[in-house]
Amino acid sequence: MSEEPVPYFALPSTALKSLFDEIRVSAPPEVAEEIIERYGMRCGEGLINNLGLESKDLEEFGNVIHALWSHVGLGRPVVTKTSKSEVVVEFKESLEAQAKGKSEQTPCTFSQGYLLGLVNQATGASHSVTEEKCMAKGDDVCRHVIRPLEKKAEVPPEVLPELQPVSDELRYTLERGCVYLVIDESAKVGYDIFKDLVEHENAGFCVTRTFPMKIRNEYKIKTPILWLTKETGEGTLIPHNLAKLNFIMEEHIKKEANTALMLDGLEYLITHNSYEPILRFLQILNDKVAIHNSVLIIPVNPYTLDQKHLKLLEREMKVYRPEMKNAAASNVK
Repeated sequence: MSEEPVPYFALPSTALKSLFDEIRVSAPPEVAEEIIERYGMRCGEGLINNLGLESKDLEEFGNVIHALWSHVGLGRPVVTKTSKSEVVVEFKESLEAQAKGKSEQTPCTFSQGYLLGLVNQATGASHSVTEEKCMAKGDDVCRHVIRPLEKKAEVPPEVLPELQPVSDELRYTLERGCVYLVIDESAKVGYDIFKDLVEHENAGFCVTRTFPMKIRNEYKIKTPILWLTKETGEGTLIPHNLAKLNFIMEEHIKKEANTALMLDGLEYLITHNSYEPILRFLQILNDKVAIHNSVLIIPVNPYTLDQKHLKLLEREMKVYRPEMKNAAASNVK
């Protein structure tokens, strides 16, 4: 919980609708709804931190929803069912549904995210929130169902055996809290640095453009992997969803101390988003890495980027080249 209360302010429904419209115009539909839902989650988490509330389980949380929602101002909830396995909340006056107007496709994603942020932060456990009825679709109420999520490994246990250090000392000297741009035509050195960190008691997370099984076979990477691709499925992410990529990487950074991250596919991300959004994304990520004392490795082929863009990236990060291997990377900029 936060040591100091977080100040917050009320947002008129018209302003909230304008915000949603701006997001939906600026991003593809599926990306826009994810952004709105995660925005709601952040608001819910912030409210719980501000109030200092804790609930031992979902049932206990269900008993305080009405009091909690009075701080939100999105309508008046009625809890129709409360148990350890399910909480059902109905809104006969949903400001989000009213502001949105008639819609056959888009549920109340902000309210859905808000509930998710509230319950996850209050209980310290993961849940799902599903809107089964929506006034925007013509239903008489907006009905949200909250259920606990079963804990499951991010990848099958056999893919993530216990890691043992291959030597007593790191082969690469890196400064904590930094992002390293590994300048090389191949990503092999970047993966070697990443693997070295993970094998020496760093939690690891890899984001890559390459098919994950190929990465595991070639580099013997045993950490969770997120695949940047237009294919859909578990462990995948479309390249233009930078907001979700930022969210996922931040969650891994915050989850454990001494996290080592790998971002392989910078050129692919730039191709699908243009350079400026990627630069802003990396600047935000750079700050998160610094705050949580992590290390982020980004391999890049210098011949695939405009030299002006490459120089700007070099200004934002520490630079490492293969020929520097025998020198302390932390002393190179």
